[in-house]
Order: sequence, then structure tokens, then C-alpha cells
Amino acid sequence: MACSGFINTPEPAFVSACASHTRCRTWGIDTYDGDVDAERLNLVMNVEDFAGVVGFYRDVLDMPVESTWDGDEGPGAILRAGNGRTIEVFGPPWGARQDRRPVAGVEVAVEVADVEAWHERLVERGIPIARGLVDNPWGDRSFGIDDPSGVRIWILEETDNT
Repeated sequence: MACSGFINTPEPAFVSACASHTRCRTWGIDTYDGDVDAERLNLVMNVEDFAGVVGFYRDVLDMPVESTWDGDEGPGAILRAGNGRTIEVFGPPWGARQDRRPVAGVEVAVEVADVEAWHERLVERGIPIARGLVDNPWGDRSFGIDDPSGVRIWILEETDNT
């Protein structure tokens, strides 16, 4: 098993790991040895509540909007989740692309520098906490929230509690 090779940044970053992360050592993950060396990783979501989902990632998780559009295939937006990481949101109507399906079975993990500060910030903003702060045996401290489309978002910070 190999780590996907992302590095931690001061801003929220989609979680991945490498041999230097506690969870990688716990899971037996070495350095990245795959054939794909992604310059960018995007999460693409088709949602019913376009404005609610974009507002959630923009206002609750403080992800800046890079671009928006509204065309024959419905509205879209790209939000920045760190260097080389974005969330792309598409709303209905989905026009000619009938192969688009709403988000299902996906969870998002966002690694931050101070999980307790993020927890406090979201509680102060009145955001429902789906699962409170927990020290996980694989080496992080995390809590969960749900976006308006039902996607569980894990906010976490790496720890040494393995």
C-alpha cells in the first residue's frame, strides 16, 4: 500500500498521507510508488441544493470560490480547498449530461492545523456537529459535520495517539 503523496499545508487540505504521518506508519503505508502523480485532485459533486452546498463550503469551511457559471447544463462553481485541490459543484438542471448522479457514498476528510479551533469555530457559527471530537487510534483527532447534500466531512488533525 502506498500513500497518495499530498503534503500538509497551513490551509485546510484534503487528507492524504506519507510515511512520515502516524497513520501511514500505523497502516503500513510507504512513500508514493504509484504510476499517477496527480498535479491536482478535484472532488466533483452533483447536488440538488446548489446554492446551499456552495454557501456551505464557502461560508462554513472558508473555501474561496475560484469561479462560477450558469449555462444550459445548470450552474457550477469551483471552490479552492488548498493548493491543487478543489471542490467542483454542479446544480440542476443537468441538461444533456444525463449521466450525472447526485453524490452518494462519499465522505470528505479535511486536515487542519488546529482541529479544536475549527470545532469551536463551527460550534460558534451554529453548525450542527454530527460526531464530536474523538482521538482515533490511527493517529488523528477528528470530528464530523454534514454538508447540505448529506456528505459527511471529517475535520481532523494528526496526533501521536497510536
